[in-house]
Amino acid sequence: MNKRGFTLIEILVSLAAIGIMMTVVILRFQGVASAERSLNISTDEIRSVIQLAQDYSRSSYDCCEGEIIYAYGIFVDLDNTPGQYLIFADKNNNFIYDGIATDAVIDEFNLPNDVEFDDWWYDFGMTRHVTGDHTLAFPIPSGNAYDDGVDISRDLRIGLVYPGAPKYKYFFVDGSSWQVTVVQEFHDDPIDIPPPPGPK
Repeated sequence: MNKRGFTLIEILVSLAAIGIMMTVVILRFQGVASAERSLNISTDEIRSVIQLAQDYSRSSYDCCEGEIIYAYGIFVDLDNTPGQYLIFADKNNNFIYDGIATDAVIDEFNLPNDVEFDDWWYDFGMTRHVTGDHTLAFPIPSGNAYDDGVDISRDLRIGLVYPGAPKYKYFFVDGSSWQVTVVQEFHDDPIDIPPPPGPK
């Protein structure tokens, strides 16, 4: 029986192939880790900004030199600027951001490291919006939050995506208590995630 060992070239080719596969695995792992880190940073930042808008409403913060303000909230444009959002002051009592000609922009924010808003979904099981512009407003001095100008008493789900991975992360805003709850798990697909348990 003819027994033949591996040649040097065969060994070098095999080692090169293993090296390439290891590099791909490592880069993929680093990409996933980077995506999850970026999503964590983004959800923490957005939660803080939402809570700041809530604090403005609760304290009747005067942003506009004595003008009447009816609500503070955040605005997101999923079509044109999915990586940006802003805090605004509602000056015409419709609980929607109508632009700087009507409402006041308090501050603008960019999501870090390519993270984007993915969806906007009021009341789990209803329509999931992946396009359009959306407003979450908190009336002065209190009351249910408003989603796109409509009084809500249940959960609004807001989704974020890191497109390069892709990885998704979600958080909920309770319309009646204004509590913000971040879903800790990451997801590989924009799946249906029910709101956190708790009294409504």
